[in-house]
Amino acid sequence: MSSIGASDTLVPEACPPCSSLDIPRDTNALCERVMQASPGEAILYHLGMLARDRERHVSELPEQERIDLDAIADYAWRLADAGWCHLLQRRVTLECFAYLVVIRPRPRQQRAIPAPRPSARRMHGPGLTLLLAESA
Repeated sequence: MSSIGASDTLVPEACPPCSSLDIPRDTNALCERVMQASPGEAILYHLGMLARDRERHVSELPEQERIDLDAIADYAWRLADAGWCHLLQRRVTLECFAYLVVIRPRPRQQRAIPAPRPSARRMHGPGLTLLLAESA
């Protein structure tokens, strides 16, 4: 994982296929990346146009990838709502954006991270109950 500064370049000029980058493929992968990340670190969770790529009738993604992306975007929103991160987007090219989860400083007291909802297609491990603890 790498941090992104104001002058850093994130991706090449053209909007490459998402599989060529280190992008979480499901909510469990995003959760693991968030747990390992340091405050201020940015995690790329989508490259393209999120609203278009999530929409069933206009998305050019295969159906299962579109469903997985929808779950990841919903989970990123839940993480932000719970105070774990900020959601940002950066323009890469015309009609191509990098969607980022930027990790916030951890609270002093124990705080649970929202658990990802299990995918209808697959379940990783014996059910992930994830809890993060920060010592004072």
